[in-house]
Amino acid sequence: MNADQQKTTKDLLLSRFKEEPVTIVKKNIADVIGSLGSILIPNKEWNELFQFIFQATQSDNLAEKELAMILLSVIIEYFTDEEIKLYYEQLNPIVENYLKSDIPSLKTLSVETVNNLAQTPAAFTVFKKHKDLIGLVLNALDHSNEDLLLKIFGTLTDLSEIKKILKPHLPNIVEKALMISGNREFGDNLRQVTLLLLQMISENYARSMIKTHGMNFVDKIIEVGFSIASEPAEDYEG
Repeated sequence: MNADQQKTTKDLLLSRFKEEPVTIVKKNIADVIGSLGSILIPNKEWNELFQFIFQATQSDNLAEKELAMILLSVIIEYFTDEEIKLYYEQLNPIVENYLKSDIPSLKTLSVETVNNLAQTPAAFTVFKKHKDLIGLVLNALDHSNEDLLLKIFGTLTDLSEIKKILKPHLPNIVEKALMISGNREFGDNLRQVTLLLLQMISENYARSMIKTHGMNFVDKIIEVGFSIASEPAEDYEG
């Protein structure tokens, strides 16, 4: 693909992404942008992509901010270590700011960005350097939004084996996961995700948690597990 063809393709993709009214289609276009970006960004052949994200996140228009965060939440999964090092330093203040936002859409898209960031090879480096991220993700919990809760606890589960990242936040994580997994008002899928996280914490952090908090937290996890197991089968029927 020559330079002119490249420019035409990039401009068309960004234009279609901006104009597409259906979110799922918009995210599919963002996937294509991410795939192409994984080829062009390392060669610094698509700087306009990041210019668009930076400019749109600074806009006073909420729709433009959402557009930028949809794109970022998808393409970050395609970043190599080098792109993370090169661009994430500038992006992190935006992500952290939106995690603290009172606007549900920006908060959710920021959680999705962190969730996809957790899938990248650079996750350990980023979370180690930006120590506030996990706490901000936990503070983004909204008990009225189960989709958001699933994303948050899914992210924590993905990070559960990186001990240096999760260990400082364990008491808070355990408390919130126990509250949700033991509450039958939440959906079964969410409760099972939080229970899985608790099981992984028990496997990976039992010694340090027992040393710090005694057997209390283990007893609570076992109690919640038995409680779920003894619930009537019809509770799990659709």
